[in-house]
Amino acid sequence: MGGEREKEKATPDATFLRKDERRRAMKRILVSGTIGLAVIIASAMSAQAGPKGSNLHGEYSMIGTRTCVQVLGGLDFIPPNYSLEGAGTTRTSHYNAILRFHGDGTGEYVDKVLQINHNLVGAGAFPTSGSTSRCDTTYQGGEDGTIQMSFNNCVATSLWNVAGLFNGADTGPLSVTVSASGDTLLLSNVDLEPYVETSWTCGKDLSGQPDCTQINSPQKRICARSFTAIRLSPRP
Repeated sequence: MGGEREKEKATPDATFLRKDERRRAMKRILVSGTIGLAVIIASAMSAQAGPKGSNLHGEYSMIGTRTCVQVLGGLDFIPPNYSLEGAGTTRTSHYNAILRFHGDGTGEYVDKVLQINHNLVGAGAFPTSGSTSRCDTTYQGGEDGTIQMSFNNCVATSLWNVAGLFNGADTGPLSVTVSASGDTLLLSNVDLEPYVETSWTCGKDLSGQPDCTQINSPQKRICARSFTAIRLSPRP
């Protein structure tokens, strides 16, 4: 029995080895913990960064205004100061719209619009008009973290005042700023250089459907747009 107890006693070398193994184990735990913490922090920062570029996804409700100066009679603006070539009108449009982003750089846009013509204020005039419209959209991330969104194949249907008319426009791109959570979008086309758009009345095909490749009564305009959109759908 006494000999067995002697064998159980740890030698100085064995004690040192056990302490060294504990130190190495503690270092491994510390390194693993540091790496795990870094992964967690990186994941959290990525989640807070919000969707960017063509990764934007979901459905948003959008409200805002568009204010335009439009030249009458098919005339144009004269650079460099964009003076009117002929008489013009000023108009403000109020938007209630839905934006859908598919997560692949494409989407769609539908709206309801009330337009006020500031120059039609005489007795018997019709200063307001209403319409709905639909556009295909494309969007792409920029170097500064914003998104450039373009509208394509837009068709607007007049509801009153000039009900039954279909209109098209080569609307310029919007700059989109995304909040950190991705739940709020700020959209604007305000820039130092005005973008001259063309709006027109669409023709009709043989079946009577609107054909906006047929351009009738084109009108030149310069518009400022400012919109805010909030997410409706759950985050992907």
